[in-house]
Amino acid sequence: MRNTRRAVALATFAQCARAMSSSALSGRGMKAAGYVGTASKSMSLRDEGRDLITLAVAQNALMDDLLLPKVAQAAVRASARVRYAPSWLGLPELRAGVARLYSSHVLRDNLVTADEVAITSSATSAIDALLFAVLEKGDAVLTVAPFYGSYTRDVEARAECVLVPVPGATDGVPTVESLEEHFQWREPRPKALLVASPHNPCGSVLGAQTLKDMVSWTRLRNVQLIVDEVFALSTFEPGAFTSVLDVLDAAEDNAHVHVVYSASKDLALSGYRVGALITKNPAVLDSFKCLSIFCNAATLPQAVVAELLDDDAWLRDAWIPELRSRLKASWRHAKKHCDAHALRRLGSDPEAGHFCLLDLRGVAEGPALNAALEKAGVVLTPGPLMGAPHGIFRLCHAAEPDARVAEAVARIAGVVNAAPPLPEPPAGNTPTCKAPAPGCAQS
Repeated sequence: MRNTRRAVALATFAQCARAMSSSALSGRGMKAAGYVGTASKSMSLRDEGRDLITLAVAQNALMDDLLLPKVAQAAVRASARVRYAPSWLGLPELRAGVARLYSSHVLRDNLVTADEVAITSSATSAIDALLFAVLEKGDAVLTVAPFYGSYTRDVEARAECVLVPVPGATDGVPTVESLEEHFQWREPRPKALLVASPHNPCGSVLGAQTLKDMVSWTRLRNVQLIVDEVFALSTFEPGAFTSVLDVLDAAEDNAHVHVVYSASKDLALSGYRVGALITKNPAVLDSFKCLSIFCNAATLPQAVVAELLDDDAWLRDAWIPELRSRLKASWRHAKKHCDAHALRRLGSDPEAGHFCLLDLRGVAEGPALNAALEKAGVVLTPGPLMGAPHGIFRLCHAAEPDARVAEAVARIAGVVNAAPPLPEPPAGNTPTCKAPAPGCAQS
């Protein structure tokens, strides 16, 4: 572990040294240059002409037959939208569309209104701008480990806050006790809690009581609560998801609760770069009237997404049921092939999302295992990017057609079977989650 961290740090230092010598970057620019993720790695390997299967990027390749004709129709109607939106908070029809999507298809009891929504260029930019608005440079942001690896970049690269992993969670589900321990342990006290539900990379869904506990604890500790709900509709079963917005008590002050959403996952529009912030805090929205100019989605993609969200019957009767059915089938297919090759998985079976966690500890040392997988033509998200140990990998089964996923799993099994055995991890061993090395991010 120590040698691997040193290697990653040296590689990052070398990148920054090259950047400094060539363009005299600022300290902030050098730090940003060091955030290199698995998506960038995939691109560089493709440039080498490799027969590469990338299962490291959580995007949905399963829905194109339903999506592309609908997008083509929407794009024709939206093609005249060549001017600025009337507000940097986004097109009014898209803000209304996100509010309607949540009120009709995500929430059970509560409602979202358009004036609680700000449109951004992605969930990443929503997190970045929100932290800029509500925290100060150097403030600590708690998150549950293992975590979505890009949170490191989202929290630190521009907002210049510090991501603090909270280890020991089962399947990404936090406990108030673990949060309180890390809150008391750190000086100065953390100022925000960033969690994902459905969880990335575990695929678990936070229950109503867990969400209520987090809302109450963050209110008590004067901590901002940011819930990443980009997979809200991507559960394998209907009714499996509870939004944090559905557990809020209207009699309480909920100005500290914020939801991040995106068209990238539930609508499979990752290339459109359209995200949203939902908040009950009007002061935050006032700040976004300025901040969103730096991270605003283009008017045309906003208009296309608004057209899709305006067709409620299509969402209800075609898109959402098929999305859930295909994601569930994709997971079952990946699980079948992993089981056939006796590849261990970490944690419980996922309930949502595009991914599962493979446990390849005991196969080879971290750098050697990563190199062997790349040589075999497979790119996965390695554990250290997610605050997990070497040997843990995120596999995104929805990123490629079933046949390609089966081929990737066979290649992984080939690497495992060819490696000289190392000692097995202790029975029941849970990942010892740590902050990733500087310069780590994923997509």
